[in-house]
Amino acid sequence: MSNGWSLISRGAVPALPADKIRQIEKNVNGSDITTGAVVAGKRNRYPESATAGLYTNVIDLCRLIQWINRAWTAPGNITGPLTKTWVTTMLSQGATPGMGRGFFTANSGTSNFLYNHNGDNKGFKANFVGYPNLGTGFAVMANGDSMGLVTEVSNAVKAAYGWA
Repeated sequence: MSNGWSLISRGAVPALPADKIRQIEKNVNGSDITTGAVVAGKRNRYPESATAGLYTNVIDLCRLIQWINRAWTAPGNITGPLTKTWVTTMLSQGATPGMGRGFFTANSGTSNFLYNHNGDNKGFKANFVGYPNLGTGFAVMANGDSMGLVTEVSNAVKAAYGWA
């Protein structure tokens, strides 16, 4: 399995051999969808790895938040998987208000400036939020077809720490 760094440093993940996929799938839980049934095959298969076809976990998403926050607050450009130049571009206002390049953004110019991204496909929901000026953030992942639980947990975390 990838350690997160490989995903970012390579930019693309080569397809795994079928026997490796079967080995991983034996050890990964399927998703209980709203009806209580398990997604056929325990998880979704997508022909394109870049959209809803990658497997990740909360730890890797939190590492991504750490790397983005570190690059954002660095006094100069840094080496590593994400440079300050790249992160500044990703979190800068895009053509659509509230959107950077790859992330949604809010509270620009404040200490509570944040970026976030969520994932939503059949049987799986996720959200992560980073606060680069505060040097913090969080990620929530859940099995099921209701984004409500992920939103509820995300709002509880923000309320507990006083984040916008």
